[in-house]
Amino acid sequence: MENSPRHTSGALQKHMPVWQEKALDLFSLPTYSPDLHCRETLWRFIKYEWIEFDAYKSWTHVVSYGENVLQNDGEKYKIIFG
Repeated sequence: MENSPRHTSGALQKHMPVWQEKALDLFSLPTYSPDLHCRETLWRFIKYEWIEFDAYKSWTHVVSYGENVLQNDGEKYKIIFG
């Protein structure tokens, strides 16, 4: 888990013993760990692999390229680990 307030709240913490009994171990990510955060991995692929340099000509181009990636996620655009 990241260290956001919702992940460190009492409401979540009170459920931890129940989850641990079911063999679900949750752990907090280090303070700065973009390589472990799925949104950061996705953004890195979008920014450096899937969107062409021309996308940054204007806001309209960025939005168009971004929409294309989101609409084709899982088909044309896939992240394959390992």
